[in-house]
Amino acid sequence: MKQIKFRLTAYTDPAGKRNDELPYKGNEDNFYVDADLSNDVQGEFSSDKVQVLSKQGCLLTVADGMGGANAGEVASKIAIDTVKEFFGKEKIKAQKFETAKQRAAYMEKLVVQASRNICKKAAADSACEGMGSTIIMGWLCGNELTVTWCGDSRAYVLRDGVLCQVSNDHSYVQQLVDENKITRDEAFDHPYGNIITRSLGDPDKDAEPDSITMKVYKGDIILVCSDGLSGVLRDSTIQDIINGNRDSMVACREALWEAAEKADWYDNVTAILCEVTEGEKLPAAEAAKWKEKAAEQNGVILEIDDTKESGFRVPLEKNGYIRIKKKTLIWIFCGILALVLGWLAYQFYPEIKDKIGNDVTATESMEDGDLSLTTETNLKKCVIIDTGEQKEDIECKPESEPYQSVEKDSRDAEELDFEDKENASGCCLSSGEDVECQEFDAKENTGESEFVRPIDSLIRQWQDSTKLTPAG
Repeated sequence: MKQIKFRLTAYTDPAGKRNDELPYKGNEDNFYVDADLSNDVQGEFSSDKVQVLSKQGCLLTVADGMGGANAGEVASKIAIDTVKEFFGKEKIKAQKFETAKQRAAYMEKLVVQASRNICKKAAADSACEGMGSTIIMGWLCGNELTVTWCGDSRAYVLRDGVLCQVSNDHSYVQQLVDENKITRDEAFDHPYGNIITRSLGDPDKDAEPDSITMKVYKGDIILVCSDGLSGVLRDSTIQDIINGNRDSMVACREALWEAAEKADWYDNVTAILCEVTEGEKLPAAEAAKWKEKAAEQNGVILEIDDTKESGFRVPLEKNGYIRIKKKTLIWIFCGILALVLGWLAYQFYPEIKDKIGNDVTATESMEDGDLSLTTETNLKKCVIIDTGEQKEDIECKPESEPYQSVEKDSRDAEELDFEDKENASGCCLSSGEDVECQEFDAKENTGESEFVRPIDSLIRQWQDSTKLTPAG
């Protein structure tokens, strides 16, 4: 592994919440940087000084206190004091942190303890009731960066000129983004952007931090900041500013401050910038993956990758994309093609249409002889003739015979002779709960009852008669 060298700077400012009458001039943010966890001096760093990364590494921490008059600055200080305790020289030297997993577990334990310390202080001092804080830590060790956070303070990495957020906000609007209900761009100006879902100081439960580990490469620039910066500058603006001020981390920080002030900053602003000046060269494959990550974060649409692992990438409506394997895409295409061919066959081959059957209902008034056609979903090749006298619902059930119909009639069944055998077969009268099949005399009784005729007969009449019109 190639030796890592780096340079950094850090700064906090009351900024948009400056009030000289309040403690720390209204600044509820706090930060802690230890450029060398292996030496005997705690919390030491020199801005823009290039130095070799020690065996124990370098720690970057930001805490953003909440509570306003309710001691937000006290909560963030307690969080930082807990960091100092956990990373005390004797304590850190006694620990073995050979893997990123061990480092993440240690920082997550720290976050839980910091939250308990804040709760303890709030319970003991009524002036501190309701206070809380976010926290985010970046531990650069070996050629890896491990980030642990709770709340909406952020960690970014600029790689090959492309900025990506590597933490994931614990906030209401981030949940909306994750659920593809709003875009990342829409989240920036969302009216509920200040609502966080996790923090330090919740008296009802322990803090729930998250962690992530990634390799670092020569040229990477790490940015750890409070939402006072990320809340007024879009990621694209931060990216442009860092790319334009790479010669000095101090100059870069000052440029970010100037832009945040011009954007009408409304909160305290804290930022730590750390550039990896020497290290492993960024492989082309990693550069491509990083750009892909940035595209996913910002909802960039449709990209095609010919590798088996990637297949086709398809944009989501709101944010990000989904990945579809080529084989899956082929099956989807075949399914759509089958549906199209089936529809064409149905439209252009009458014999197929006849087998499927047209669902048609006709109503005839015996007084004026007007006929109309209407399509129904559950009727198949049957025609109901309504005399005008009968208004009861009629249901056609083409189970055993294609022209069978059940007539619901509250009257008693009458014995009727039906001479028109062809057009009256399968018709039943219902008398209360008893159903019995009758034969009707079409000539004598069409004015008193309802009967069923085949659709083909009606269609022929429709073709020859001007009195039969399709229902609108």
